[in-house]
Amino acid sequence: MRDMARVVTLNNIVPMLNKDRIICAEFKETAYTCIVPKETAHIGDFYIMFEADAILPEKPEFEFLRKRCYKEDLHGFLIKAMTMGQREDGTKVKSWCLCMKPNEVGLTEKEIEKLKSGQDLTERLEVRKYEPIEDASPTSSKKAYPKWVKFCLSHALTRWIGKIWQKNHQNSAGGFPESILLKSDETTVQNMPFAIEKFADELVYISAKMEGQSATTCFDPKKTKKDGLFYVCSRNNAYKLKCNNDFWNYCVNNNMEKKLHDYYKKTGKLLAVQAEQCGPGIQNNIYNFKSLKWFVYLMTDIITGNQLNYDEMVSACKDLGLTMVPVIVANVKLKDVMPTLSAAVEYAEKSYWTLDENGELVQNYQPKEGEKLWIDYFQNEGVVVRSMNCDKKKNIGLSMKIKNIEYSEKSLGGISKAAATKVSIKK
Repeated sequence: MRDMARVVTLNNIVPMLNKDRIICAEFKETAYTCIVPKETAHIGDFYIMFEADAILPEKPEFEFLRKRCYKEDLHGFLIKAMTMGQREDGTKVKSWCLCMKPNEVGLTEKEIEKLKSGQDLTERLEVRKYEPIEDASPTSSKKAYPKWVKFCLSHALTRWIGKIWQKNHQNSAGGFPESILLKSDETTVQNMPFAIEKFADELVYISAKMEGQSATTCFDPKKTKKDGLFYVCSRNNAYKLKCNNDFWNYCVNNNMEKKLHDYYKKTGKLLAVQAEQCGPGIQNNIYNFKSLKWFVYLMTDIITGNQLNYDEMVSACKDLGLTMVPVIVANVKLKDVMPTLSAAVEYAEKSYWTLDENGELVQNYQPKEGEKLWIDYFQNEGVVVRSMNCDKKKNIGLSMKIKNIEYSEKSLGGISKAAATKVSIKK
């Protein structure tokens, strides 16, 4: 798990329009900005930064968050990014995280004295990363998750108990096969601001970040069969036997095992396919899909361990009859579309989709005059930027995501309802 709570250093104070008690803080270690009290903000001060999607424990020092951030099902306080006012020049202030002084989070005086820039405090402060309760699509599973299992899965100390239940009731083969390929967890651009300059001349492609759940299917070549044991994975689990969940249902209905087996015999490449699964029962099905759909974003040859580059992935998807994630632009230099960090964030904010008169998804949508955001068209969660020749496992090329705060402030239920209303009105 990436650092969800770490030490950062205040290195710039940005005044805000019509705000006397708060300022926009900028930090040395990251490009994230955050709103903090003006009175106690001093250049060079340490802060503890809690990233968006961090779940803070129920402790007295975090009780001030209860009204806005407490989530009963998570038994903690969920931190979300949000827009909070304007700078004096009129630009929006984006508070990507929560920042508190070291003496406000429950650290001892000795611990405060030993703090270092960039230090990870995730475990010390009992911070968890928010993830949907297993990407195991409980709405269509053979046996739904009991409340106590959901509780166990959402806590690090009891997660092993939940996984025992999964193994016995959900045909789980254990954890995600990270020895074969990486989980899909892109680093946000604010955590790697150097990338904008370092990869300025890199040829990249940019795709829309779809709203769904992570799905993976592959063969395990270590098993006894000629090309290995075929299994299907959610974000955290591998399912070795056919079972009634969305992941296996999609693979069975689309002959994924046969397709990958035939492709292996034809090319000698034993592919692992990683995709965003969208559709009924998933994230409020904001795209109004009538059935499950996969949007492929990564392919890896299990035999060589090499990740397919962009052109290879386009070709493989065509041969296998699979759909790639919506690509906005490809084979362009990063500096030509995202010369600065602010330009990168703005680019993500202008990635739109809509539904046509038949209720079909239209990505890379360009709004028409008079159309209104969140009524006639909708923002994507963000975008993903990758080098044309990228291999994350071998640290080759650029791979990062750019999230959109305005999207994160909206409820998925509200977006889904607006999309459905738009289609019904057209019909």
